[in-house]
Amino acid sequence: AHKETPSEQQHRKSILSRDVRDRAAKALLENLKEIYKGRIPAVYIDDSMENIALPLQENTSMGGFGTLPKGSRIHIPEGKKIRAFTYWEKVNDIDLSVIGITENGQQQEFSWRSMYNQQSDAITYSGDQTSGYYGGSEYFDINVKAFKKAYPAIKYLIFCDNVFSRIPFDRCICRAGYMLRDFYDSGEVFEPKTVDSSFTINCNSTFAYLFGIDLDANDFIWLNIARDSSAQVAGTTSMQFLTDYFDVTSIINVKDLFTMLADRIVTNPEEADVVVSDKELTTKEDAVIVHSYDFEKILAYM
Repeated sequence: AHKETPSEQQHRKSILSRDVRDRAAKALLENLKEIYKGRIPAVYIDDSMENIALPLQENTSMGGFGTLPKGSRIHIPEGKKIRAFTYWEKVNDIDLSVIGITENGQQQEFSWRSMYNQQSDAITYSGDQTSGYYGGSEYFDINVKAFKKAYPAIKYLIFCDNVFSRIPFDRCICRAGYMLRDFYDSGEVFEPKTVDSSFTINCNSTFAYLFGIDLDANDFIWLNIARDSSAQVAGTTSMQFLTDYFDVTSIINVKDLFTMLADRIVTNPEEADVVVSDKELTTKEDAVIVHSYDFEKILAYM
């Protein structure tokens, strides 16, 4: 990872003004609308699809329940805290860390190295629940409202996994994920191996970016990015570039794509030739169902 120096910024020749960039983007979107218009006779689109990014950096084999395109957002309901977790086997230790990023790109680390004096109602770290080759887990609990009050300068949180034992993820068993929990303990059992919203990390690397939180919007943001690195600990390099993924759905999203493709938008899914939704809906027999994680179908329509 290379951070551009002030001298490089001054001498680069690819600078576009914001006005030129915005006009180019507008022209591209208008062209897409002309090319796509009317490809599907009738489309039903769930409003939540405006929070799902297009799978521009994913391949079709990555699809599957629980997997989203990079930059997709899920709103965090009021009255819930986020539990972000990781689970491992066949390796001695994997560390889950959180990096806070301020508006001007400054970073603050929350990890095993720093949490001994930072535990609070805003952010709680479990430490190793069990440890060793046969399995272990760690988690962070984040109370978004309390966190914003305790750390007002931090705008984003980035969760990442690193293998402290320096064994690549594809040579061990590792899952990571998140769940929404009540503020007050309801007796709910935490078993990381059974949480639906979890995914396997199997990249040939010892470092992976998992997901983020936009604290102002109260949104969970999917990242799922492997870093080509043998980094043993988090927080040692800049993560500012990850915030580029935080705005992708405001530029174009799955709802925008299928709105362009539709000859007409219908409000009744039983009238649609293509239904774009993650909900269980009654549709006509020959309708095509497109979920947020159906990368192959979305890429085919693109």
